[in-house]
Amino acid sequence: MDFFELAAGRRSVRAYLDTPVTEEQVQRILACGHGAPSGGNLKEWRFIVIRDPEQKRRVIDATYSRNNESNPPQEWLAEAPVLIAVAADLSVAAGRYGRHGIDSLVYLDCACAVQNMLLAACSLGLSSCFVSGFREHQMGEALGLPPELEAVALLPLGYAKVPGVKRPGAPVEDVTFFERYGEGPAAP
Repeated sequence: MDFFELAAGRRSVRAYLDTPVTEEQVQRILACGHGAPSGGNLKEWRFIVIRDPEQKRRVIDATYSRNNESNPPQEWLAEAPVLIAVAADLSVAAGRYGRHGIDSLVYLDCACAVQNMLLAACSLGLSSCFVSGFREHQMGEALGLPPELEAVALLPLGYAKVPGVKRPGAPVEDVTFFERYGEGPAAP
């Protein structure tokens, strides 16, 4: 599959088979995440690989569904053979870029790493989903993060039980402008 098919075909999956994910697959996905661009090449992300059912339970308990903290945890995550938590090292970002590093850059950098990992998983025939609905403090405790690290994302990895569905969205032409925002429709 070429890159454009891969990017267009990637879907968020929330149901997994119990087929194991190999250590080699996980390592390849992590390497792709670590190869992502980052401001100042700081690579301030930290990856925590979770396979243990008890640890997965603690992590899942820190989640909530539909961006509503009063909703129950995202139990479907328990089906994924592997969870990868992505944390941002705020001290690294602050050391180079001060407040701007903590408020903005660190999240952009981690999102780049996450996108690389999502595409790598898809390339290997695995499925995943970008999960960010969790209580940061509780997730930090579940992951044993020191104060300078903040949980940013959770990626389940596994083989899809049910294929992901393309969700409707605005066509790219409706969100693209040339030269200045709002001046005329997008041109080919």
